[in-house]
Amino acid sequence: MRLNLVTLRLAFLTGMIMLSGGCFKPGEPEGAGMAKVPVVPVVPVVPVVPVVPVVNIEIVVPTEMVEVAGGIWWVDFQGNQMKVPSIKIEDKEGKISEYQYVKRSSEKFWMGRREVTWGEWNEVREWGKGKGYEMGKGQGEGEMYPATGVSWYSVVKWCNAKSEKEGLTPVYVVEGAIYREGVKTPELKAGANGYRLPTEVEWEWAARGGEKGRGCDYSGSNDLGEVGWYEGNSLRKMHAVGEQRANELGIYDLSGNVWEWCFDLWVSTDRVIRGGGWNSAACYARVSSRNADDGTNGHDDLGFRVTRSAIP
Repeated sequence: MRLNLVTLRLAFLTGMIMLSGGCFKPGEPEGAGMAKVPVVPVVPVVPVVPVVPVVNIEIVVPTEMVEVAGGIWWVDFQGNQMKVPSIKIEDKEGKISEYQYVKRSSEKFWMGRREVTWGEWNEVREWGKGKGYEMGKGQGEGEMYPATGVSWYSVVKWCNAKSEKEGLTPVYVVEGAIYREGVKTPELKAGANGYRLPTEVEWEWAARGGEKGRGCDYSGSNDLGEVGWYEGNSLRKMHAVGEQRANELGIYDLSGNVWEWCFDLWVSTDRVIRGGGWNSAACYARVSSRNADDGTNGHDDLGFRVTRSAIP
Protein backbone atom coordinates (compact mmCIF):
# COMPACT_ATOMS: atom_id res chain seq x y z
CA MET A 1 0.00 0.00 0.00
CA ARG A 2 1.29 3.37 -0.90
CA LEU A 3 1.20 6.12 1.72
CA ASN A 4 0.74 9.60 0.56
CA LEU A 5 2.60 12.56 2.03
CA VAL A 6 -0.32 13.61 4.29
CA THR A 7 -0.54 10.15 5.86
CA LEU A 8 3.20 10.14 6.67
CA ARG A 9 3.05 13.58 8.28
CA LEU A 10 0.08 12.55 10.45
CA ALA A 11 1.87 9.40 11.57
CA PHE A 12 4.99 11.38 12.44
CA LEU A 13 3.04 13.92 14.50
CA THR A 14 1.10 11.18 16.29
CA GLY A 15 4.36 9.50 17.33
CA MET A 16 5.81 12.77 18.61
CA ILE A 17 2.72 13.43 20.70
CA MET A 18 2.80 9.91 22.17
CA LEU A 19 6.46 10.18 23.01
CA SER A 20 5.80 13.44 24.81
CA GLY A 21 3.63 11.55 27.27
CA GLY A 22 0.40 13.52 26.71
CA CYS A 23 -2.48 14.06 24.36
CA PHE A 24 -2.23 17.10 22.20
CA LYS A 25 -5.46 18.78 21.29
CA PRO A 26 -5.66 21.25 18.47
CA GLY A 27 -5.98 24.80 19.71
CA GLU A 28 -4.24 24.14 23.05
CA PRO A 29 -1.00 26.02 23.83
CA GLU A 30 2.27 24.25 23.29
CA GLY A 31 3.08 21.88 26.14
CA ALA A 32 -0.55 21.49 27.27
CA GLY A 33 -1.41 17.98 28.42
CA MET A 34 2.25 17.13 29.16
CA ALA A 35 3.25 15.72 32.56
CA LYS A 36 4.41 18.42 34.99
CA VAL A 37 7.98 17.82 36.32
CA PRO A 38 8.70 19.69 39.58
CA VAL A 39 11.66 22.04 39.46
CA VAL A 40 14.23 21.13 42.14
CA PRO A 41 16.41 24.12 43.17
CA VAL A 42 20.17 23.56 42.93
CA VAL A 43 21.74 23.90 46.39
CA PRO A 44 25.46 24.76 46.26
CA VAL A 45 27.71 22.26 48.04
CA VAL A 46 29.56 23.93 50.93
CA PRO A 47 32.71 22.07 52.03
CA VAL A 48 32.64 21.00 55.67
CA VAL A 49 35.62 22.38 57.59
CA PRO A 50 36.46 20.24 60.63
CA VAL A 51 36.44 22.14 63.91
CA VAL A 52 39.80 21.80 65.66
CA PRO A 53 39.46 22.25 69.41
CA VAL A 54 41.76 24.85 70.96
CA VAL A 55 44.08 23.17 73.44
CA ASN A 56 45.77 25.36 76.00
CA ILE A 57 49.11 23.76 76.89
CA GLU A 58 49.89 24.53 80.50
CA ILE A 59 53.60 24.64 81.19
CA VAL A 60 54.12 23.55 84.76
CA VAL A 61 57.15 24.87 86.61
CA PRO A 62 59.20 21.88 87.81
CA THR A 63 59.29 21.08 91.50
CA GLU A 64 61.96 22.96 93.43
CA MET A 65 62.44 25.42 90.59
CA VAL A 66 61.34 29.03 90.27
CA GLU A 67 60.10 30.68 87.09
CA VAL A 68 62.12 33.78 86.31
CA ALA A 69 60.36 36.10 83.88
CA GLY A 70 62.51 37.62 81.16
CA GLY A 71 63.53 41.25 81.30
CA ILE A 72 65.86 44.01 80.22
CA TRP A 73 68.02 46.07 82.54
CA TRP A 74 71.05 48.34 82.46
CA VAL A 75 74.15 48.45 84.63
CA ASP A 76 76.94 50.99 84.88
CA PHE A 77 80.66 50.24 84.75
CA GLN A 78 80.57 49.36 88.47
CA GLY A 79 77.74 46.90 87.99
CA ASN A 80 75.07 49.08 89.59
CA GLN A 81 71.61 48.52 88.15
CA MET A 82 69.88 51.54 86.63
CA LYS A 83 66.27 52.06 85.58
CA VAL A 84 67.26 54.14 82.53
CA PRO A 85 69.81 53.37 79.79
CA SER A 86 71.73 56.61 80.26
CA ILE A 87 71.86 59.83 82.23
CA LYS A 88 72.75 63.33 81.09
CA ILE A 89 74.79 65.71 83.18
CA GLU A 90 75.22 69.41 82.41
CA ASP A 91 78.60 70.89 83.37
CA LYS A 92 79.39 74.48 84.39
CA GLU A 93 79.75 75.56 80.77
CA GLY A 94 76.36 74.16 79.82
CA LYS A 95 77.78 71.24 77.90
CA ILE A 96 75.93 67.98 78.22
CA SER A 97 77.81 64.72 78.67
CA GLU A 98 76.09 61.37 78.51
CA TYR A 99 77.10 58.31 80.49
CA GLN A 100 76.09 55.09 78.79
CA TYR A 101 75.14 51.90 80.56
CA VAL A 102 75.43 48.31 79.41
CA LYS A 103 72.15 46.75 78.31
CA ARG A 104 71.45 43.21 79.41
CA SER A 105 68.44 41.04 78.69
CA SER A 106 67.16 37.59 79.53
CA GLU A 107 64.41 35.30 78.26
CA LYS A 108 62.13 33.47 80.68
CA PHE A 109 63.72 30.44 82.35
CA TRP A 110 63.48 28.21 85.40
CA MET A 111 66.11 28.23 88.13
CA GLY A 112 66.75 25.90 91.04
CA ARG A 113 65.35 27.29 94.28
CA ARG A 114 68.42 26.02 96.09
CA GLU A 115 71.96 24.99 95.24
CA VAL A 116 72.37 21.35 94.20
CA THR A 117 72.91 19.33 97.35
CA TRP A 118 75.40 16.62 98.13
CA GLY A 119 72.55 14.12 98.31
CA GLU A 120 71.26 15.07 94.85
CA TRP A 121 74.75 14.94 93.40
CA ASN A 122 75.38 11.39 94.61
CA GLU A 123 71.99 10.08 93.51
CA VAL A 124 72.43 11.26 89.91
CA ARG A 125 76.13 10.39 89.81
CA GLU A 126 75.46 6.79 90.86
CA TRP A 127 72.70 6.48 88.26
CA GLY A 128 74.97 7.92 85.58
CA LYS A 129 77.74 5.38 86.15
CA GLY A 130 75.65 2.71 84.48
CA LYS A 131 74.96 4.98 81.50
CA GLY A 132 78.57 5.73 80.62
CA TYR A 133 78.94 9.00 82.53
CA GLU A 134 82.30 9.98 83.98
CA MET A 135 82.08 12.53 86.78
CA GLY A 136 84.31 13.51 89.65
CA LYS A 137 83.38 12.32 93.10
CA GLY A 138 82.92 15.77 94.62
CA GLN A 139 82.43 16.40 98.32
CA GLY A 140 79.83 17.59 100.81
CA GLU A 141 79.24 18.05 104.53
CA GLY A 142 75.87 16.29 104.49
CA GLU A 143 72.83 15.38 102.40
CA MET A 144 71.37 18.92 102.52
CA TYR A 145 74.67 20.77 102.13
CA PRO A 146 75.85 22.08 98.75
CA ALA A 147 77.74 19.68 96.50
CA THR A 148 81.25 21.12 96.22
CA GLY A 149 84.65 20.10 94.89
CA VAL A 150 83.07 19.59 91.45
CA SER A 151 84.68 20.81 88.22
CA TRP A 152 82.78 22.69 85.53
CA TYR A 153 83.13 19.69 83.20
CA SER A 154 81.75 17.27 85.79
CA VAL A 155 78.84 19.61 86.46
CA VAL A 156 77.66 19.87 82.85
CA LYS A 157 77.87 16.08 82.49
CA TRP A 158 75.87 15.74 85.72
CA CYS A 159 73.21 18.05 84.22
CA ASN A 160 72.97 15.73 81.21
CA ALA A 161 72.70 12.68 83.45
CA LYS A 162 69.91 14.26 85.50
CA SER A 163 68.10 15.13 82.27
CA GLU A 164 68.31 11.56 80.97
CA LYS A 165 67.29 10.16 84.34
CA GLU A 166 64.10 12.24 84.26
CA GLY A 167 63.30 11.60 80.60
CA LEU A 168 64.32 15.06 79.35
CA THR A 169 66.49 15.94 76.36
CA PRO A 170 70.11 16.54 77.45
CA VAL A 171 71.42 20.01 76.63
CA TYR A 172 75.16 19.43 76.17
CA VAL A 173 76.49 17.60 73.12
CA VAL A 174 79.89 16.99 71.53
CA GLU A 175 79.83 16.43 67.77
CA GLY A 176 76.12 15.72 68.03
CA ALA A 177 76.46 13.04 70.75
CA ILE A 178 75.40 13.43 74.38
CA TYR A 179 78.36 14.65 76.43
CA ARG A 180 79.11 11.89 78.96
CA GLU A 181 82.88 11.57 79.33
CA GLY A 182 86.21 13.36 79.03
CA VAL A 183 87.24 17.00 79.27
CA LYS A 184 85.65 18.49 76.16
CA THR A 185 83.98 21.76 75.26
CA PRO A 186 80.32 20.94 74.64
CA GLU A 187 77.81 22.71 72.46
CA LEU A 188 74.16 23.42 73.29
CA LYS A 189 71.52 21.26 71.63
CA ALA A 190 68.86 23.51 70.12
CA GLY A 191 65.40 23.03 71.63
CA ALA A 192 66.63 20.75 74.45
CA ASN A 193 64.50 20.94 77.60
CA GLY A 194 66.95 19.37 80.02
CA TYR A 195 68.96 20.75 82.92
CA ARG A 196 71.87 23.10 82.38
CA LEU A 197 74.01 25.71 84.09
CA PRO A 198 72.70 29.27 84.04
CA THR A 199 74.32 31.79 81.75
CA GLU A 200 75.98 34.63 83.61
CA VAL A 201 73.20 36.99 82.52
CA GLU A 202 70.52 34.60 83.79
CA TRP A 203 72.33 34.15 87.09
CA GLU A 204 72.65 37.90 87.64
CA TRP A 205 69.05 38.64 86.61
CA ALA A 206 67.78 36.06 89.12
CA ALA A 207 70.16 37.31 91.82
CA ARG A 208 68.85 40.85 91.35
CA GLY A 209 65.31 39.56 91.87
CA GLY A 210 64.25 39.80 88.24
CA GLU A 211 61.22 42.01 87.67
CA LYS A 212 60.55 41.97 91.42
CA GLY A 213 64.02 43.26 92.29
CA ARG A 214 64.41 46.22 94.63
CA GLY A 215 67.92 47.17 93.57
CA CYS A 216 69.66 45.56 96.55
CA ASP A 217 73.43 45.18 96.81
CA TYR A 218 73.07 41.49 97.67
CA SER A 219 70.51 39.00 96.48
CA GLY A 220 67.39 40.05 98.38
CA SER A 221 68.81 42.55 100.83
CA ASN A 222 71.32 45.33 101.46
CA ASP A 223 72.33 43.43 104.61
CA LEU A 224 74.29 40.34 103.57
CA GLY A 225 73.84 38.78 107.01
CA GLU A 226 70.12 38.38 106.28
CA VAL A 227 70.47 36.45 103.05
CA GLY A 228 73.90 34.83 102.84
CA TRP A 229 76.80 33.14 104.60
CA TYR A 230 80.21 34.84 104.26
CA GLU A 231 83.35 35.26 106.31
CA GLY A 232 81.60 37.67 108.68
CA ASN A 233 78.90 35.25 109.90
CA SER A 234 79.64 31.73 108.67
CA LEU A 235 81.97 30.75 111.54
CA ARG A 236 84.36 29.70 108.76
CA LYS A 237 82.22 26.78 107.63
CA MET A 238 79.68 25.86 104.99
CA HIS A 239 75.99 25.75 105.85
CA ALA A 240 73.02 23.68 104.66
CA VAL A 241 71.13 25.11 101.71
CA GLY A 242 68.21 27.46 102.28
CA GLU A 243 68.90 28.45 105.88
CA GLN A 244 69.00 32.17 105.18
CA ARG A 245 66.20 34.34 103.79
CA ALA A 246 65.29 33.95 100.11
CA ASN A 247 65.43 36.83 97.63
CA GLU A 248 62.45 38.52 95.94
CA LEU A 249 61.90 35.50 93.68
CA GLY A 250 62.06 32.92 96.46
CA ILE A 251 65.58 31.73 95.54
CA TYR A 252 68.10 30.99 98.29
CA ASP A 253 71.84 31.52 98.67
CA LEU A 254 72.58 33.45 95.48
CA SER A 255 74.78 35.61 97.70
CA GLY A 256 77.19 33.62 99.83
CA ASN A 257 77.50 30.04 101.11
CA VAL A 258 79.27 28.69 97.98
CA TRP A 259 80.37 30.18 94.68
CA GLU A 260 78.35 28.93 91.72
CA TRP A 261 79.48 27.87 88.26
CA CYS A 262 77.95 29.62 85.24
CA PHE A 263 78.15 28.32 81.69
CA ASP A 264 80.05 31.30 80.26
CA LEU A 265 83.68 31.20 79.24
CA TRP A 266 85.87 33.86 80.87
CA VAL A 267 89.20 33.40 79.13
CA SER A 268 91.21 30.36 78.03
CA THR A 269 89.80 27.46 80.10
CA ASP A 270 88.41 29.66 82.88
CA ARG A 271 84.67 29.72 83.47
CA VAL A 272 82.60 32.37 85.22
CA ILE A 273 81.71 31.89 88.89
CA ARG A 274 79.35 34.14 90.85
CA GLY A 275 77.96 34.77 94.33
CA GLY A 276 80.86 34.49 96.76
CA GLY A 277 81.29 31.81 99.41
CA TRP A 278 81.28 31.10 103.12
CA ASN A 279 84.95 32.12 103.41
CA SER A 280 84.76 35.19 101.13
CA ALA A 281 84.59 38.89 101.94
CA ALA A 282 81.20 40.57 101.60
CA CYS A 283 82.20 42.40 98.41
CA TYR A 284 82.32 39.09 96.49
CA ALA A 285 78.69 38.35 97.38
CA ARG A 286 77.38 41.49 95.66
CA VAL A 287 75.04 40.74 92.75
CA SER A 288 77.39 42.72 90.48
CA SER A 289 80.60 40.93 91.51
CA ARG A 290 82.24 38.67 88.91
CA ASN A 291 84.99 36.08 89.16
CA ALA A 292 86.32 33.02 87.35
CA ASP A 293 88.10 29.72 87.89
CA ASP A 294 89.66 27.04 85.74
CA GLY A 295 86.94 24.68 84.56
CA THR A 296 88.97 21.64 85.60
CA ASN A 297 89.17 22.75 89.23
CA GLY A 298 86.98 21.90 92.17
CA HIS A 299 87.01 23.67 95.56
CA ASP A 300 85.29 23.26 98.90
CA ASP A 301 83.57 26.63 98.47
CA LEU A 302 82.45 26.16 94.85
CA GLY A 303 79.19 24.49 93.84
CA PHE A 304 76.36 25.12 91.39
CA ARG A 305 72.62 25.27 90.78
CA VAL A 306 70.64 24.20 87.73
CA THR A 307 68.37 26.00 85.30
CA ARG A 308 66.10 24.94 82.47
CA SER A 309 64.74 26.77 79.47
CA ALA A 310 61.02 27.45 79.98
CA ILE A 311 59.76 25.04 77.31
CA PRO A 312 57.62 21.87 77.65
